[in-house]
Amino acid sequence: MNLMYRQILSKVKSSKKIKAILMFTVVLPIAAIVFGSILAKCFIIPITKKEPKQEKETVVSANTNNHIYNIYYFQSGVFTSKANAEMLKKVLKEVNVDCAVVKDKDIYRVIAGISDNNDFEDLKNKFKNLKYDYVVKEIPLNLAENSDDAELIEYIKSVKSIIECQIKLSYINNYNSDTDNLLAEINKENEILKELSIKIMNSDLDKKTIDYFKATNDIIIQNIDKYLIFMKKNQKESVLENLANEIFSIKSLYDFIGQNNI
Repeated sequence: MNLMYRQILSKVKSSKKIKAILMFTVVLPIAAIVFGSILAKCFIIPITKKEPKQEKETVVSANTNNHIYNIYYFQSGVFTSKANAEMLKKVLKEVNVDCAVVKDKDIYRVIAGISDNNDFEDLKNKFKNLKYDYVVKEIPLNLAENSDDAELIEYIKSVKSIIECQIKLSYINNYNSDTDNLLAEINKENEILKELSIKIMNSDLDKKTIDYFKATNDIIIQNIDKYLIFMKKNQKESVLENLANEIFSIKSLYDFIGQNNI
């Protein structure tokens, strides 16, 4: 009788262990995933509705004017709080979407892609399948209208050339001859950029403009250098962040030039 009792007790304990193992290895992870999904859809993603509204998607035809340059970015959210932007970035990371959080004046944009030809079909399809909001925005740099200063125009053109090369480089999966050509072009334009920046900082522009330019130029140069490092390490999220910082820095300079009639 005692033997039978011990056998029954042993089976009960074994059953409890199995249940405990199942609870920790199967049930709890599934519950966590379900809870995380509900949290993301009900609390985190809707934060965008309480923040600045996402603008409608911008669709712009190509412009043949040599002085007009367009950069497009795929925006998954816009916030007044950096913490909320980082939260959305984390949510998207969990569904294998790399994002960058970039400050644009008083708001924080969550950027999932950057292009010079508005080509975001893969991202659009992915976001539609996930039922997440997005907008594609354009940054037009109409240099002919925005400045009479030839060196500032050349500076912005040079930055744009570097960004174009960086975008193309970002889409190359394997090292090839195009990689060398693009890297050579970036280095060439980077040298031009540095020469132009010295000329601009020693020009007759007013102190306010010089100071603003210097601060912007420092950010751009730093991000160009970091970009090359992160590309070699294949750190896609950091590459995207560097590109976004460059783009919104040059946008900031461009806006400053226009607002101050330089």
